[in-house]
Amino acid sequence: MPHPPHNPQHCARSLLRTLLSSTATRPAEADPVARVGRLARSVGPVFLSRAAGSGAEAAIGNWPLTSGDLLSTGVGGSAEVEIGSTLVQLAAESVLALLRVDDRQLVLRLREGSLVIRCRSLAMARQTAIECAGLRFEPCDAGRYGLHALAEGATATAWEGMLRCSAADRSRIIGAGQSILLGGDGESEDGTRALDSDELARWNPAGEAEPETSEEFRHVSPELTGAADLTAHGDWYESPAYGAVWFPRDLAADWAPYRVGHWAWLAPWGWTWIGAEPWAFAPFHYGRWASFRGAWGWLPGGRGQRPVYAPALVAWSDPVEAGRPPCGSQPATDWLPLGPHEAYVPTYRCSDDYVRQINAAHVGDGSETDDHGRHPLMTLWARAREPRRSPAGAATT
Repeated sequence: MPHPPHNPQHCARSLLRTLLSSTATRPAEADPVARVGRLARSVGPVFLSRAAGSGAEAAIGNWPLTSGDLLSTGVGGSAEVEIGSTLVQLAAESVLALLRVDDRQLVLRLREGSLVIRCRSLAMARQTAIECAGLRFEPCDAGRYGLHALAEGATATAWEGMLRCSAADRSRIIGAGQSILLGGDGESEDGTRALDSDELARWNPAGEAEPETSEEFRHVSPELTGAADLTAHGDWYESPAYGAVWFPRDLAADWAPYRVGHWAWLAPWGWTWIGAEPWAFAPFHYGRWASFRGAWGWLPGGRGQRPVYAPALVAWSDPVEAGRPPCGSQPATDWLPLGPHEAYVPTYRCSDDYVRQINAAHVGDGSETDDHGRHPLMTLWARAREPRRSPAGAATT
């Protein structure tokens, strides 16, 4: 790699111009969405048909899910999809289409089979709709709801919260603790019945963590997809310099971020990291990494910032090459995980506002320079030529 120019201000400006030009910025309305889902868990035969793909393929854990994707399960299969704080459980022999997954709305369509949806946030519940057998179901509250698709109509259940069903020019409310069989016109086929205690207990597990009580949600937003797995697989500490830091457990001695897994080219983002560790979604699509006395820790950034998904928070040795369509199974350039205060510059098309938002939790508005006039992206050279310096030690909470 060539040595950096001697003038640091000229160097930072040149690097920033080069990287921003490679993103081919465009109006904000065409920006990639900030919210995505992930395949959190699967059992047995589970298949994914991508929006821009060619047919169904075996689904892979931690795969990002977005508008246009289709998830299906075979005999004995099941799947769990996380979209921010919302959890969707898909039963065997079911087909689920993700019609719209973006910053404003979540719209799903159950084509076949059964699902249970857990809405932990009232705000997100009111952005959610599930279409099934010509009917539209909208949660009125945070709660847990179930749908079973029939040839003509559906069975709808509300274990917690109220669920609105709409069809044509009529709508009805399904109250908490009720189940109803509906025809395709939204009319009840057999009346509303109350759930018995066994049915209520089955879908209200006592050990399920809520955002208000779970350890990870003291440090990150519940809307950060994949965050729910962190406490089960790691430990939280407090760094005087960086705030909350999460350290994964049970790693190989030579483990480092963005090594265990593989790359996939996914529109509209391009090269996307698919981590193989069970917890490997949130720490590779949000936040930054740092080495604390030889142990890698993940820095989520400010809890109050709106999470913005990124395909991989790395610095590329050749950002222009990293933005080109693939000729192989991985990028034709080297990469390094971004560290504290280092700005992420996308290699895909997006606006300047998007770049600022995706960096806001780590480098303010994404445009700051340090005392020497250097943009945080200047560290690309320093980190390629020098060993990473360990930040100040983390203190336990």
